[in-house]
Amino acid sequence: MLSDVDLTLPAGSLVAVVGAHGSGKTTLVKLLSGFYPPTRGAVTIDGTDLQALDTHAWQQRITAAYQDFARFELSARDSVRIGDLGREPDDEAVWQALRDAEADGLVASLPEGLQTRLGRRFGGTDLSVGQWQRIALARACLRREPLLVVLDEPTASLDAVSEYAVFSRQVALARRTAAVAGA
Repeated sequence: MLSDVDLTLPAGSLVAVVGAHGSGKTTLVKLLSGFYPPTRGAVTIDGTDLQALDTHAWQQRITAAYQDFARFELSARDSVRIGDLGREPDDEAVWQALRDAEADGLVASLPEGLQTRLGRRFGGTDLSVGQWQRIALARACLRREPLLVVLDEPTASLDAVSEYAVFSRQVALARRTAAVAGA
């Protein structure tokens, strides 16, 4: 249970929330994302209560990769594109998101590249848990200039070397996004 939290996240900051299993890290992330309201107190964005904002509009300005990521058994292209449904189809943007997630080599090695259907359910190519996680992270990287980037254990299924590469890339992206959008 999360209680007695008083937290300020200045625009442009990079913040890591660390704590024991069950300490409320994911709850905090979901409160910031507007997935549910606090039972007491308020979450404010630039001084405005999140409950007073259009939740859908707020969620359109955030991007996230959660520890309980989805495995969309679509083409590799569509599995990434789902990260920003308001965006026009654009393979270069998908490839950039894949590069940002350190997943471009994975997709390039698939039998049909971006057109490869992922998952076995419909006769596609199955991926390892770590490969699925990279696709999920690419989804989060597709949205350009988000105001809030949430990474909730996005590398839990990756080896240490891959995890370091992904986090190094994400820190650089976060700093670039902060400079451009004040995220």
